[in-house]
Amino acid sequence: MDGFPAYPPKPLYLSPRSPLFKELDNDPNWIAERKINGRRVIIVGELDGVKVYTRQKRLIEMRKQSKIQFGTGLDGELEFKTKKMFIFDCFMYEGRRLWHYPLIQRKDILSKLALDSDMERLVPVESNKVKFYEDCIKAGDEGIVIKRKDSKWQGDLKSSKKVAEWLKIKPKP
Repeated sequence: MDGFPAYPPKPLYLSPRSPLFKELDNDPNWIAERKINGRRVIIVGELDGVKVYTRQKRLIEMRKQSKIQFGTGLDGELEFKTKKMFIFDCFMYEGRRLWHYPLIQRKDILSKLALDSDMERLVPVESNKVKFYEDCIKAGDEGIVIKRKDSKWQGDLKSSKKVAEWLKIKPKP
């Protein structure tokens, strides 16, 4: 296992005024997470250390010392302001691709992983997603992303593709 594993999936845009957003507000099949104002990053534990890539496949950091284990792949956002990494998915564990595991199962694996001190797990919200969106906007976040609990990590070896199982909700596209 060496190098960038795959391009990560991208969420589709959904207006906060959309009737669909209101329908998903308390739908138990969907979760919501903060949409951090930052840059999408892929973090990969390799034999020679941990590599942090942009979504465009550019290596931006190499760590020799890290709690991230060899064979682990994480998906997250590097916040512009604080330079903290907010981790929201685990697509590889112990060298196995988790692409076809449901999101909720990948989140369970992520919850048990040790992270570096500049990393934080995003905690999903299951109900009152409209209020959560409003609170996130007031707090200065970009918006929220809502995801189907059974969604797969739809990485692609050629390019990032938008997926309907992940919906980005923010004031402007």
